[in-house]
Amino acid sequence: MHSLSTRTAFLITSLSILGISTLHPQETPSVKLIRTVELPGYTGDFDHFAVDFDRNRLLLAAEDHGTLEVFDLKTSAHLRTVDGFGNPHSILVRKGSPTVLVTDSEKQIAVVDRRTLKLLATWPVTPAKQNAMVAFDPDQHRLYVVCRDPGRVIVMNSDNGAIVDTQPAPLRSDEVQYDREKHRLYVPGGEGYMGIYDARDPDHLKLIEKISTAPGAKTGLLVTSLHRLYLAVSPGDTKATAKVLTYEVE
Repeated sequence: MHSLSTRTAFLITSLSILGISTLHPQETPSVKLIRTVELPGYTGDFDHFAVDFDRNRLLLAAEDHGTLEVFDLKTSAHLRTVDGFGNPHSILVRKGSPTVLVTDSEKQIAVVDRRTLKLLATWPVTPAKQNAMVAFDPDQHRLYVVCRDPGRVIVMNSDNGAIVDTQPAPLRSDEVQYDREKHRLYVPGGEGYMGIYDARDPDHLKLIEKISTAPGAKTGLLVTSLHRLYLAVSPGDTKATAKVLTYEVE
């Protein structure tokens, strides 16, 4: 009996190491795959999702394909492909707005009709290239677009795309976070620091702090209810140890 128990424990441990589930028959996973939708002919990377609840749509930026893929939010059915983009990244669906904004690395923001999904216009982002991340302040009608070449934050009017200000930003940023209540913008960068900006004046963004972080700390999440900012450190080219940094935010 002791030998059998030992062998059973060894088997369970081995399966766990190999990543094979050892759930008892009566236990069920908390996450279950219910549908797979294939996209034949697509090659390359996807980037960001966005949801349009009013029109029951799930939007996906197909970065390397230069398209916006549209799905039924409830059934996951692929509805259509919207082309006309260079390298789409972030998708911004604004409550009450008739348009959807899509950041495009081709030095522009695409303006898409929210109902028809027709490409209406493009707003040039001329001060820098590789615009990928965007934060939105609905109260002040401002977009904060983060570019990578060179590192810049471009402040734009969210109604007409007019550029009202620009400030230096960390290089190789993968995220931008905005505290709407305090009008603070957080831009982490892969070069090892995070820029913090005062956005109370809608026409003049002010860099107020450069916080030393770690090389590769370019992805972040701000949780205002906890006063916490989380940064993920990617080893990447630095070969550093992967880690998550937690900051207390005033």
